[in-house]
Amino acid sequence: MSLFDTIQSDMYAAMKSGDKHKTGTLRVALSTLKDKKIEKREDLTDVEAIKIIQNLVKQRKEAADIYKENGRNDLMENENAELEILNAYLPQMMSEDDLRILVKKVVEDTGCVKSERHWQGHAGSDETVSRES
Repeated sequence: MSLFDTIQSDMYAAMKSGDKHKTGTLRVALSTLKDKKIEKREDLTDVEAIKIIQNLVKQRKEAADIYKENGRNDLMENENAELEILNAYLPQMMSEDDLRILVKKVVEDTGCVKSERHWQGHAGSDETVSRES
């Protein structure tokens, strides 16, 4: 099932359950996705749909920041709630700890065992520096 279909089925489920806020948020997302689909004249890939959802999330974050600066906490909370709904459709980022584990594994698998201190001395240098003790 594509991301578009997932959002559409979730919107129908929200409508049936009476969740007006989620229904409205997903309706706006679907409208934006449909506009891009019509503009492109073919179905959107999941990657394209994710980019559109990311743009909607960015818009919500910016709006929430503006509302917060102007003391409109009620509107800020509304934007943050929409942001949470939209974030559910984005792939989750890898945590810093998971990333560190992955990098260590790649370094071990490739046999690259030079220390970080070794590479710091060569960063940005095109020539090899020899150090004699």
